Amino acid sequence: MVLPPIVNAPTPLYACDSNNDGFASFDLLLKKDEIFSNQGEVYIFGGGYLLGFFETEQDAQNGTNPIPYSEYENYNNITAFQQTIYIAVYVDTNLGASCINTTSLDLITVDTSVCNNADFFTMTPISR
Repeated sequence: MVLPPIVNAPTPLYACDSNNDGFASFDLLLKKDEIFSNQGEVYIFGGGYLLGFFETEQDAQNGTNPIPYSEYENYNNITAFQQTIYIAVYVDTNLGASCINTTSLDLITVDTSVCNNADFFTMTPISR
């Protein structure tokens, strides 16, 4: 019997909006440790679990139309200022991926005046 993976809802991911238009580039993989923090020794990223990011909850539940892996470290939001994306985690077995569990992640663009405030990033770190 394969149990569904434990998936935690990550805190929002912030990125500086260089021209204050509501769009920025996000490194989605910065949140993988938060998503898997309760796996303990069972956690095997890239070996036992498959992680996918999706723009809609329906796609995450169905495993369709994932955000391409090539964009995980440089994803550009498609909804200005704040966008919710969805995360699906699958157990990778010899029978294929199964037992999905899903959660969401809020992407928030930050005005350059806030980005220049060191206190903001002390409270909400986005570094690796």
